[in-house]
Amino acid sequence: MTAAISAMKSGDWDAIWKFLAICLVYGMLHALGPGHGKSIVVGYFIARRGRWRQGVALGAGITVTHTMSAVLLLLILYAIFKATVFAAFETGRVGIERASYALIMLTGVLLVVLAIRDVIKSRKGCGCAARLDAAEGAAQDGACAESGLGSALPPVARWREIIGVAAVTGIVPCPAVALIVLFCLLNSMVALSLLGALVICIGMTITNVAFGIAAVAFRKGIDKGSAHTRIATKIYTVATLAGGVIIFISGLLLFTNQFAGRV
Repeated sequence: MTAAISAMKSGDWDAIWKFLAICLVYGMLHALGPGHGKSIVVGYFIARRGRWRQGVALGAGITVTHTMSAVLLLLILYAIFKATVFAAFETGRVGIERASYALIMLTGVLLVVLAIRDVIKSRKGCGCAARLDAAEGAAQDGACAESGLGSALPPVARWREIIGVAAVTGIVPCPAVALIVLFCLLNSMVALSLLGALVICIGMTITNVAFGIAAVAFRKGIDKGSAHTRIATKIYTVATLAGGVIIFISGLLLFTNQFAGRV
């Protein structure tokens, strides 16, 4: 270990590339563990119809925020506390986590409320069709479809929602990034600490983006498979509500585990 540190400090690119490769793989595998917003990404795109680029954006946005919060907090604390930086980092991280997990639960509740509201509006919009005869009913259905009132489809994901979810979920500093950054800082490798954090971020982004794309694909599969069936509305309603519930439960579990000391 001492030899590897000396090699990196002296500018040995073989040692640096090995270090960065370890950071990349570590980031990809680390993101597969608990947390990191995977359940939030999946829950959101079950509750909302999203585009491919939105799946990529949410997965990447959560990871970048997750990484940047750790780097910024650690650099600030390192400049102030030096030797006791990691203890101070843990203290600050606990408070941020509790607030973030509470906001995640609130996000889930809001998605459920919005889903219920959209279902009620959709039913009211096409309730008049049941009172028409066959010919008039067909015409009314066409009008409702064009206006969007009769659509059973759940709402489309909005960019401002995606930005908000990414900020709320990713604001918790990543301990894996903090560990690498602190290791480099304590060995006077400031530039390498930032480069290592960037590579870990790329590794975690690969994993989270994969979950985002898979969630969008799953939602599109539900939409395509049920678009022309009588149970379409029920499927959309259940899927949309399930997305909000998944996000709420994820936040609740993270919140309770944090208080129980199992972060």
